[in-house]
Amino acid sequence: MNWSVGLAAAHLPSSETELWACFPKSSRKAAYPYVLEIDRWYWYQQAKSQLLKNLDDDRNYNVAKNLILFIGDGMGMTTVTTSRILRGQKLGKTGEENELAFDKFEYVALSKTYNTDSQVGDSGACATALLCGVKGRFETVGLDDSGRYDKCQSSFQSRIPCLADWAQAEGKSTGLVTTTRVTHATPAAMYGHSASRYWESDDKIPEESRAACKDIARQLVENDPGRNINVILGGGRRHFLPRKENDPRMQTDMGRREDGRNLIDEWLRDKKTRELDYEYIYRKEDFDKVDPAKTDYLLGLFNHGHMAYEVDRDSGPDGEPSLAEMTRKAIEILRKNPRGYFLMVEGLDDKISDVDNMPYTTLLYANGPGYNHNFPTGRENLTGMNTEDKNYVQQSAVPRRWDTHGGEDVPVYAHGPMAHLFRGVLEQTYIPHAMAYAACIGPQRDDCERRRHTFHRQVIECPSPHTNSATTSTALVASNIFLTATWLFWTLILHSRTLSLWEPC
Repeated sequence: MNWSVGLAAAHLPSSETELWACFPKSSRKAAYPYVLEIDRWYWYQQAKSQLLKNLDDDRNYNVAKNLILFIGDGMGMTTVTTSRILRGQKLGKTGEENELAFDKFEYVALSKTYNTDSQVGDSGACATALLCGVKGRFETVGLDDSGRYDKCQSSFQSRIPCLADWAQAEGKSTGLVTTTRVTHATPAAMYGHSASRYWESDDKIPEESRAACKDIARQLVENDPGRNINVILGGGRRHFLPRKENDPRMQTDMGRREDGRNLIDEWLRDKKTRELDYEYIYRKEDFDKVDPAKTDYLLGLFNHGHMAYEVDRDSGPDGEPSLAEMTRKAIEILRKNPRGYFLMVEGLDDKISDVDNMPYTTLLYANGPGYNHNFPTGRENLTGMNTEDKNYVQQSAVPRRWDTHGGEDVPVYAHGPMAHLFRGVLEQTYIPHAMAYAACIGPQRDDCERRRHTFHRQVIECPSPHTNSATTSTALVASNIFLTATWLFWTLILHSRTLSLWEPC
């Protein structure tokens, strides 16, 4: 069997010109608008083009100057497939033949998503694995397995360094962009170490533990690496403001802090004391006025809680920037550093049943708020219902206030320098170590320097922290991002010589 396959491969056409010579002229069709109109030769050509591309695989061993990690909770295969079809249909196609930006990446892998004490992981512990390279316990952040949920004392010896620490140690700039609260579970793992993902401000910490354990917002403002993160954009003002202070945009909402501290003012004082170029903003109008050339540190908190979904977003002067706009602004600020940067971006977009002849949507969830209690003996008939309405909630089989993580392996898509490191079935903990190796930072730095000199290829030296290395390549590592943002980012990504990686938690 192997000999036959090898023999066949040895006689494959070596170019697309030679490939087309194998087909009748009448079959040499260009692109087709609808899948059902395409004959067999189209699929032969498509397969052969992909095969020739794979046979001509030229691995990129360059050192990555920049790292960008995209994370999108919920972007499992079902959501990705549905999004691919929907986008194709919006482009006037049938949908299935459409390609998303990351579908074109050269390398694909699968990543496991469990925690050390849970088969189905949560965002905090999954983000710890993605950002720190160590698995932890359910609903803890930035801790190894010895850290226990809700146990303050257990966090003292279980704190672990992460990608932001490794990048800053090499003189790189760092940034955080999210549509959630900046203290929420996933972004918190970039800089925080907490026995509970819910300790976003001191009001959530048990009173007996408040003196010993800092809340996540304080860690962002006071501790390394948080206080040295150059760009912080997202929501969550409530965890930075004292309980008796009104929110500047939402006057009926108050801060959550019980210690009476205004951490936004403290962030501003810290940057002023250190004589840095900084800005704090909370409106779209002020965001648009930020000059990246004159700003090295930017804090933008655009909502009292999570930022609005894109379909609900107020894009006016008093509103919020989009995820794409925030990412673009962050890169414009971070890329000024000749040593490079690390940026983390997190984003939260009719058939007939063969059984009961009632329509259902392509996207369905096993549990969540879409369960309808009014139909105990069957499911709801969607005939005449506007499933495209922005407030429509997808059906689910089990009632819950919100959906849960699925626990299944999730896809990883990679492109660019050292992208070939992302193959097969991976532990989530492998991802930041591979990123560190690609950029020659952190615990993989020495191994990176030693091993790359053994390749019989052009190798770029790993730069020292004191060397301007503007010639090294950019690496983008991305975990499954919100699809609308992916397409907005693609032009930016495509011209960055990037390593791209997509893997949802």
